[in-house]
Amino acid sequence: MFFLFSSRSPWAVVNVSEGGTAELVCSVDGKPRPPVLWSRANKDLPMPSGDWVVETRDGRLRLTNVTRDMMGAYRCQTAPYNGLNIKRRQAQVQLN
Repeated sequence: MFFLFSSRSPWAVVNVSEGGTAELVCSVDGKPRPPVLWSRANKDLPMPSGDWVVETRDGRLRLTNVTRDMMGAYRCQTAPYNGLNIKRRQAQVQLN
């Protein structure tokens, strides 16, 4: 089992205009490829959807109609997959 995890850099920054669309990306490769869990780095804030955690299969989190309330750090991490004991890896993406 092999996994490669990155968010383009250890601390990626994405800049977007208010009302625009942002795509936050964490690249994960492996066999099998694990899903990616997204959450706000500030644990007291839910995701823009209102959920505390959002799971993506391709590692991409798309945020539409971005507001100032959505600014901040987002954490992406690998999730367990098909009962496999995958070592969790994580990175952060800053949305400005």
